[in-house]
Amino acid sequence: MLRRGLLAGGRLGGIAAVCVLLAFATIEILAALFFLVDRGRLPYGGQGEDGGIQVQALQVADAVFQPYVGYVLRPGRIGDYLDDFQWQANNRGYHNLLTGDGSACCDYPYVPEDNEVIVGVFGGSVGSGYALSAQIAGGLDGLSLIPRHQGKTIRVLNFALPGYKQPQQLMVLAYYLNLGQHFDYVVHIDGFNEAVTTFRNWDGDVEPTFPADTLWGAWGRQLDQRETPKGRFTALARYHSLAAQADRQSAATQRVATLKLFLEARAGWHGWRASANSRSEGAAEVERAGYFPTQMVSPLPEQTDIWKYTVDVWARASSDMALLSARYGATYIHILQPNQWDRATGNYAPISPEHPYEWVIEPVNSVYPKMRDAASRPVMADVAFLDLSGIFAPATSPLTAREAYVDDCCHYTQAGNELIFAATVDALRDMDTSEAR
Repeated sequence: MLRRGLLAGGRLGGIAAVCVLLAFATIEILAALFFLVDRGRLPYGGQGEDGGIQVQALQVADAVFQPYVGYVLRPGRIGDYLDDFQWQANNRGYHNLLTGDGSACCDYPYVPEDNEVIVGVFGGSVGSGYALSAQIAGGLDGLSLIPRHQGKTIRVLNFALPGYKQPQQLMVLAYYLNLGQHFDYVVHIDGFNEAVTTFRNWDGDVEPTFPADTLWGAWGRQLDQRETPKGRFTALARYHSLAAQADRQSAATQRVATLKLFLEARAGWHGWRASANSRSEGAAEVERAGYFPTQMVSPLPEQTDIWKYTVDVWARASSDMALLSARYGATYIHILQPNQWDRATGNYAPISPEHPYEWVIEPVNSVYPKMRDAASRPVMADVAFLDLSGIFAPATSPLTAREAYVDDCCHYTQAGNELIFAATVDALRDMDTSEAR
């Protein structure tokens, strides 16, 4: 009897398993037919329909607020540079090259060895690229040919960050000099961010001398919204939007039709919830004072020439950097960075026909001529100004635009930076010779 019961139970279990398999197969067939009718193809094989989807996962912020200079990178953050190199942000949020053993120089303030010559590089993303490229190939090692530096190691330290514009560089220099950082040379390379970001701030009714509102201001407004009803709806909308993206990417690579359909349905639900919370966000708008009031502190008169105003601030900040550097025994040089949209250097053919930089052409060509002229103004009398805006001009450069620029914005290849290094070293050696006389 026990044996017959076991056999009966086994048959029932087998029947149940077959029923489950048949049910799954039926659902799978129906799901596959749905994709065949809806998409014109079955979901099996191939590379997936949406392989190009990029999911923005919920991440720790890559930058953090800094009370004196606006923002810095999150300490310890690692990133890529050019094709084969990486950098790491130090204790103060400034990035230097990672070496082959996985280490990066240096925590700040850095105390130099007796046989080291310290070069601090200041500016925006072009400045940080200049510093990293110099660290890769010893781009400023030619300074060791100056008699007083013979036999010494040239150490390049990066104090530049993407998005920085004057007077941020001035604030960075003043802050680190106050902390006791020693510099033999202060190399400051800028121009592009001053032109385009000052204009973008001003055009958006934001204080033009503040850090880039698309960075510092946007992050601040996110914090302001966190504790409001609107902020909670914003956070929920973002969560559901990211979850929908993740489900869509998973569905794109899923080969089981049933699971693919489930993921797409869940993505649709998350998308619906994101839209619903976005609508609620508008209804929950409340008036309150923010901690990041980025509106113009002193609205400029209507007749203000924003281009002249930009250059006035830039020139005064550079003059102050020169005076501070001299006060602490450092040699200061200010480089006007080349930019491909500067018409004075020739017509530029973009790398990508769909580049997003059309809007920078007016600011660059309105500000750069005034920057070049500013070198002769009394306010810049104490500034060693090196105009390299034409160093990649087709008529004189050994490099084509494709060989000099890595993108359609403003950044340089290693070869492009090496041309700038050579000009920098020549200028600093000439300055040293003149001072020796």
